[in-house]
Amino acid sequence: MSAEHPNKGRADEAPRWLDDPRNVQRIVNVLCGTCVLLVLADLVYHKHVHYDFENWFGFYGFYGFVSCVVLVRAAVLMRRFLMRDEAHYEPVDDPPTATDSAASASSPQGTRSGEGRKEGASHG
Repeated sequence: MSAEHPNKGRADEAPRWLDDPRNVQRIVNVLCGTCVLLVLADLVYHKHVHYDFENWFGFYGFYGFVSCVVLVRAAVLMRRFLMRDEAHYEPVDDPPTATDSAASASSPQGTRSGEGRKEGASHG
């Protein structure tokens, strides 16, 4: 299996469209071209603004880009104190109690709680 084509060499799966790096580059190029056209469109229409800085060329594109960067940076900072370790939600084994340790000391096999009880014995 190749590092650049993860599905290459698999008989059961045909290569997918995004497995080809040329197709990924095409998508990036189309997105960049669309962004350039949208910024250039700022020259041809009249805006009804509330504040003078909204008339600046490319203001909304710049504002959107900076807002995205700020959100990503804030998420990275929040991750530091919100992230839990991998085993956070896994069940934790109950620590041994005094009765468990006494039972294991008296029995050579070390029974767990609930094992070795007689049928019908009281659980009190």
